[in-house]
Amino acid sequence: MRLLFQIASMLLAAILLSAAWTSAEAYRPFKVNQAGYHPDADKLAVVPVNGSVLTTSQYQIVDVESGDTVFTGALLGGDGLYWEHSDETVLHALFTDLSTPGTYRIEHPDLGESHPFEISEEVLTEVSRSALKAYYFNRASTEITEPYAGPWARPMGHPDDNAMIHSSAATEHRPVGYTFSSSKGWYDAGDFNKYIVNSGITTYTLLAAYEHFPNYFEELTVNIPESGSGVPDILDEIRWNLDWMITMQDPHDGGVYHKLTSPQFSGIIMPHQDNSARYAVQKSTAATLNFAGVMAVASRVYRPYDRDFSERALAAAEFAWQWALEHPNLYYRQDAMNQEHSPDIVTGEYGDSNVSDEFDWAAAELYITTGDDSYWHARNLGNVHGITIPAWPQVRPLAWVSLAHHRDRLTPAANVGHITGRIEQMANELLNAHNNSAYLMSMGYRGGGDFVWGSNSVALNHSLMLLQGYRLTGNGSMLDAAQANLDYVLGRNPTGYSFVTGIGSRTPMDPHHRPSAAHSHDAPVPGLVVGGPHSGQQDGCNYPSDLPALSYVDDWCSYATNEVAINWNAPLVYVAGAIDAIRQETEQRTRARLSAHPLLIIENDSAELIWSATGAQTVTLNGEQVPQSGSRMVQPADTTEYVLIATGEGGEADTARVTINVVPPEKFNRASTGTAQASSSRTGNAPENVIDGRADTYWIADSAGDAWIEVDLLKAFDIRRVVLGWADSGYASRYDVLVSFDGVRWTPLHEVQDGGGGTDEHIDETPVSGRFVRVSAPQSVDGEPLRLSELEVYGLESERQPPAVTLLAPADGQEAETGTVIRFIADITPGSSGQPEAWFLINGEPVADVTSEPFEYEWIAGEPGLYTISVQVTDDHFEIQSRASELTVVEVPETRWYEVASASLSGGAELLPDDTARDGVFVRTGDSGSLLWDRILAGERRAYDIRVGYRLPGNTTATLRVRYPPRLELREQLSGTQGEWHYRDFSGVMLNRGENSILLQAQDGSIDIAYLAVRGEGQEVTSAGDEAGVPEVYSLEQNYPNPFNPVTVIGFDLPVQEHVQLVVYDMLGRRVSVLMDDVMPAGSHKIPFDASRLASGVYLYRITSGNFVQSRQMMLVK
Repeated sequence: MRLLFQIASMLLAAILLSAAWTSAEAYRPFKVNQAGYHPDADKLAVVPVNGSVLTTSQYQIVDVESGDTVFTGALLGGDGLYWEHSDETVLHALFTDLSTPGTYRIEHPDLGESHPFEISEEVLTEVSRSALKAYYFNRASTEITEPYAGPWARPMGHPDDNAMIHSSAATEHRPVGYTFSSSKGWYDAGDFNKYIVNSGITTYTLLAAYEHFPNYFEELTVNIPESGSGVPDILDEIRWNLDWMITMQDPHDGGVYHKLTSPQFSGIIMPHQDNSARYAVQKSTAATLNFAGVMAVASRVYRPYDRDFSERALAAAEFAWQWALEHPNLYYRQDAMNQEHSPDIVTGEYGDSNVSDEFDWAAAELYITTGDDSYWHARNLGNVHGITIPAWPQVRPLAWVSLAHHRDRLTPAANVGHITGRIEQMANELLNAHNNSAYLMSMGYRGGGDFVWGSNSVALNHSLMLLQGYRLTGNGSMLDAAQANLDYVLGRNPTGYSFVTGIGSRTPMDPHHRPSAAHSHDAPVPGLVVGGPHSGQQDGCNYPSDLPALSYVDDWCSYATNEVAINWNAPLVYVAGAIDAIRQETEQRTRARLSAHPLLIIENDSAELIWSATGAQTVTLNGEQVPQSGSRMVQPADTTEYVLIATGEGGEADTARVTINVVPPEKFNRASTGTAQASSSRTGNAPENVIDGRADTYWIADSAGDAWIEVDLLKAFDIRRVVLGWADSGYASRYDVLVSFDGVRWTPLHEVQDGGGGTDEHIDETPVSGRFVRVSAPQSVDGEPLRLSELEVYGLESERQPPAVTLLAPADGQEAETGTVIRFIADITPGSSGQPEAWFLINGEPVADVTSEPFEYEWIAGEPGLYTISVQVTDDHFEIQSRASELTVVEVPETRWYEVASASLSGGAELLPDDTARDGVFVRTGDSGSLLWDRILAGERRAYDIRVGYRLPGNTTATLRVRYPPRLELREQLSGTQGEWHYRDFSGVMLNRGENSILLQAQDGSIDIAYLAVRGEGQEVTSAGDEAGVPEVYSLEQNYPNPFNPVTVIGFDLPVQEHVQLVVYDMLGRRVSVLMDDVMPAGSHKIPFDASRLASGVYLYRITSGNFVQSRQMMLVK
């Protein structure tokens, strides 16, 4: 069956997938690019002939619609060409001369036929469009809606507006549990987490696609919510991820968190069903340098579209660079981190212990963007030799790609010949590999080394580097070799799969991608590149072959070959788009681009003109000849139009115009240069929309009822006029306009009782001074959430400026135990009256004078309760107060310490003296010894936390088994520096009221145990005869940990006493274990599952209790 999704009405300028494929077609021997071929491209099919006896070498190409034979050729390759990576002998069918548009297939009387393919000028356009659109489907923090997603629409998942600082990332300014907004971004792969390191190469590759082929990608529309914004769709899509990446930089020191993640991978659920806590985890040098490189590129790419963002991105890049210089070897090592921090994090590591390539890349991008030679010399880039294929652990090639592209604008510090030589060297190696391959493609030239995890991205990055060689040399063979690798990914490979979902007739139907697997729609999200074949088979699935090029299976189980990832899609966007652009000669077309920032200025202020041209012989700006690209500051006295004319070699011309409007100070909207925030907002309808100058964007509160929105003008103004632009629905008839110097204490400016929506203008004959302007309303007239388009503020700058103060710590909502030292930190900027006096306030009462720097104070948390922390600042004219933070002080949970001397020992365990142990003694377990405490006291039946103090005497790892009532147990692998004391926490250990027993037993290695501590934290659960805490509904929890090896715990809730059957099945439906088949009391229960005897793979577990039946999946990874 032929494909796959269709392109909707061009009137909508969008992709709407109105029909979908339902299954992949069977294998066919002739391997073709199933997407199709450009009429001018080389066209090659490969067919294996191992042991086949052919009656003829002739094949035919048949028009699928008419059945007519349109081309006849002879198979090439003599007796056959051998490719060791698939153990195949193959022949070639070369049909480059067939260029008539249509849909065709190859037929041979002995060998069979091919999948259908197209010849069309649009085939690569659709591949490029689909690959780019895949990023929209993978957006976090937003609803994916039907007008843009068709049958793949889904609710919003992971708003990430309350991300927490993990203990590994805690600082004074951002302590453990500090929350911040880290919204947007793309889900990284088959999971729901977001990783800076992998976002680095991904975002760069997409930015480079636009930077290298701007004409093409300006015209490529993919139907996303931002389409039509005046910014190319590719840049709007990239911006979704950049906005998230910026949130991952600590504003206090410039370091960047390694990832935003849940502690473990979720099950097969939709994004909105995953309510796991989300943590920003440890800063790392690799993440920070990836961030610096991407932001430096973003700064120059976005400058014509958003100068403020461009400047912010560059500042962020430079801040990150400085942090990296101060922390040059802070590596992310997850196992070691988990020994010292909690909760344990078991999601993707993206660990990299050699960051010299990240330093080189970041330095190169900062050098290109700033023109500052110090970045070039910081890494001595002229002496860096060697080049390889780009990948997330090896990003130095990205430096060469960018430097080569910008070679005409580099400073004399750079050796251009050295730069281009590296690119040409790599491209020639790949071209030679292509020419010597039985499949006529470069994969496999490093032996089996190309067939690794994500091998399809290796093939595509080969193409990316070949295209750089083509762009430098004009060698058409390099372009053809780049096309050949793309052909491989799209079907001309030994498996016969087009490895891009929705492209081709035989395409993955069950990728390891949660939004596809859990969605009610049968077909997976289109446009996703799956990892591709390699012989690692780390997931334990059933594979058809162990050969590197054939070791692939289209199964959710196969995260080793069938998972998707954002860094695998990016080179597909680049390669398909680049080849399409080159074939269509889009970059040779004469194109003029001109922008100005800002477009509205006050008299005597300046604006920046930014221009570029492609395919032009001459470029003029208002009649003056200028370079092909550049910028300049202008200071027009009056409103002025600027005209850029680019004239091509044949006399064809393109014109771009921009008008800079000049107004007197009293007519300048001060809100346009400020910031906005609100009581709440819907995702995609942010407060900033009221100050963007566009009437078609809105702030919308996230629910009906009382709401407010405010603008920080960044300095005080004498306000004379406020203009509100309400939407047709969601407008308020009763509302207040208020003004403030500090955003805390407000003065009414206008009280409106009978507003009619539309434009409301409020004019004051006597100006009112303030820095903040707020609009507050109890509700809208129609019960809808408040909806405001514009909030404009007019006035002259105040002669007297107030001081500014921000409370940096403690974080709002922070919790601390009594006796904890809490650090208060403030940022104070003097106003026009010099250095002010300042105090920290607790519940409104001064506790510390902090008039001089540093503005810090240490407070010991006292009695339990809720405390309000703020800062008050006064000078000769103003009394300013910071926004407050609420700090909750809680009692220290009772901790009971149990000495090892009080435990019963067995299995060879012995008590030994050691002054470094907590009580002067410890127990050495031997390989299987155990300790049993049989009088562990618990005041209530509930979940407790226990801590075990341990060290490893002569081994690097060992397994600790923890057994507790009622016959439940946990197993954890312990690790750490030999001979040093460590501890491991176990959460959620269920103890009964009264006395309990806890058994600690060593497995697979000896453990020294110094103590057991039981801490009274956790959620209360049911005890006999106690209805408090009884679950209200039945539920089956996702097992934890997941993936696991070999022990995991399955939890379930019962609202009443009931017979429970809990059974584990394999993916063929065979019962492999019965964990529970008995009457269980009402309450929350946890049952361990030991899969030691089972093979790696995906298993189902199902609970049956009365009429309640539910199943979940879990993954065993050995």
